[in-house]
Amino acid sequence: AYPVGKLMITNFEIEGVKTSTLGELDLNYDQNEWLFEFLTVSLTDPQNVQYQTFLEGRDEKWSEWGSRRSVLYSALPEGEFKFHVRARNRWGNERTVSVPVDLEIHPPWYRSTTFYVISGIAALLLLIAYIKIRERNLRREKLVLAEKVRQRTSEVVEKSKELEQKNSDILDSINYARRIQEAILVPESVIRSYGLDTFVFFKPKDIVSGDFYWFNKVGNKVLFSAVDCTGHGVPGAFMSVVGYSLLDKIIMESGETRPEVILDQLSAGVEKFLRQKHSEQMPKDGMDLALVAYDMNTRELEFSGAFNPLYILRNGEVIEFKADRFSVGSYQEDQSKKFARHSLKIEPGDCAYVFSDGFVDQFGGPDYKKFKSRNFKN
Repeated sequence: AYPVGKLMITNFEIEGVKTSTLGELDLNYDQNEWLFEFLTVSLTDPQNVQYQTFLEGRDEKWSEWGSRRSVLYSALPEGEFKFHVRARNRWGNERTVSVPVDLEIHPPWYRSTTFYVISGIAALLLLIAYIKIRERNLRREKLVLAEKVRQRTSEVVEKSKELEQKNSDILDSINYARRIQEAILVPESVIRSYGLDTFVFFKPKDIVSGDFYWFNKVGNKVLFSAVDCTGHGVPGAFMSVVGYSLLDKIIMESGETRPEVILDQLSAGVEKFLRQKHSEQMPKDGMDLALVAYDMNTRELEFSGAFNPLYILRNGEVIEFKADRFSVGSYQEDQSKKFARHSLKIEPGDCAYVFSDGFVDQFGGPDYKKFKSRNFKN
């Protein structure tokens, strides 16, 4: 067996340019195409010498054996490399040669460690600057918002004070109106002075009311009524003053005591007072009421009503006198409508009741239902 002759690297080219030395080389990222040529001296059988190559840092294993005496590496990445080549003759004897030093390809500047460090520091500084600018803007916005809130709060407080003052003024006016409304109602002490056993149950829903009661006396006749005006609260209270005044005026000017005639005159008075005949836009306000005239000498009771009936309680039984199904004062196209008259003889122990719909229209109970007239009768 003959040994392998001397193995040597005869040529090393970078990007097609021959390099005279295999000393330590620091290459740029674009110097990544290398050509290695090698040769072994074999005097006995040079045709059967085979070679293997291995580029440490790129190849995972030695190449296959072959007779080629050169190898080309292209598109090498950045990093450190070391070239190894070995030869063997037909008898299996081997010889290995390696590049004496590492060959290093440096990355481009934008992929270098220095660039990454500088970029990281720059990004960190930009982030800190952004945070600082954002914090400054947020503080500025907070100050602007706080000023707006202060201004709005001041405006709201001012408006609240104005509303409180207006509400106080309105309540003062309404409370004063209640005193006026209560002042025109006949006191119960005066009613009892007529010699009758009477009571008044008067519970307005609001401070002022559209419901009112009315009493008067003409000769030996006592007249009384429970009146329900259109509307609630202040509008109803206005109508109650109108109704009360018109009833007193009819009695004082004409001395009329017939309930049906009084209601006809009252209806005409309301229509005239509100000018309901003059325009379609004028309010069609009116009143529902039950009006009773009782002769204390003959014990005869006369009744006329607009929607509101009269109840007579006699011997444990409720006798109902129904009212006409149209209101006082609401302008009617049919001017022939007149209020009807009902009369009866009062017996000892009889009780007469007149009322508005305020009691029967109350809601309550476990199912929150309307009270209705049947329960009211019971």
